[in-house]
Amino acid sequence: MTEARSHRVFFALWPDNSVRDALHREAQRLHRNCGGRMMRRENVHLTLVFIGDVAAGRLDELRSVASAIAGRAFEFVLDQLGYWRHNRIVWAAPQTVPGPLRELVAALESGLKQAGFGFDRRPYAPHITLLRDAREPR
Repeated sequence: MTEARSHRVFFALWPDNSVRDALHREAQRLHRNCGGRMMRRENVHLTLVFIGDVAAGRLDELRSVASAIAGRAFEFVLDQLGYWRHNRIVWAAPQTVPGPLRELVAALESGLKQAGFGFDRRPYAPHITLLRDAREPR
């Protein structure tokens, strides 16, 4: 077996088991109404920066970018559910985005830019995907 030439890469925060379980239960409840595909419990995450395909030989550079960042601790509440029609995603998100979360994303983006990595440059909209290919919730 040969090593993969590239990897699909993103930086993310991964909730602890109790939060992941609560989000999975909410996804199950929403699935009854919306259908679609539930995110697997072990894949539930909050993306910070999506990079895309990266050559295997550059993964250590990404690790260096991340290890140079010292973020501040923060908490946030996932107190909003929503639906994006254009990609049929049901999501959970905080109504208020903590400053340290925005700072963490900005620091990652700055480090990636300096290291010559491309990444998704859309304005940051923190969310956790619960369902894909779903109908709009009633």
